[in-house]
Amino acid sequence: MFLFNSNIVSSIKNNTEVVIVFCSNCGETILEDVNFCQKCGVQTMKGAEENVPIPRQRNWEEELESAVETISKEMEKAFSIASSE
Repeated sequence: MFLFNSNIVSSIKNNTEVVIVFCSNCGETILEDVNFCQKCGVQTMKGAEENVPIPRQRNWEEELESAVETISKEMEKAFSIASSE
């Protein structure tokens, strides 16, 4: 779940040091100061230490079902109004 194997790399751009770590879940190289791995989305040690909430995954099936239900009701209303005119 957390990062390991850190390496310090010099940044040529602004003469600062950047700490590079590897995601323990997928092995992706990432910066030490990120909250989540940009490849697999696992929370990093920094994210856990700062208690950054893990984004909730959207349930597309429920959202789609709700949208279809709402559209169906609105279409029934529209047809009812149109047929009474």
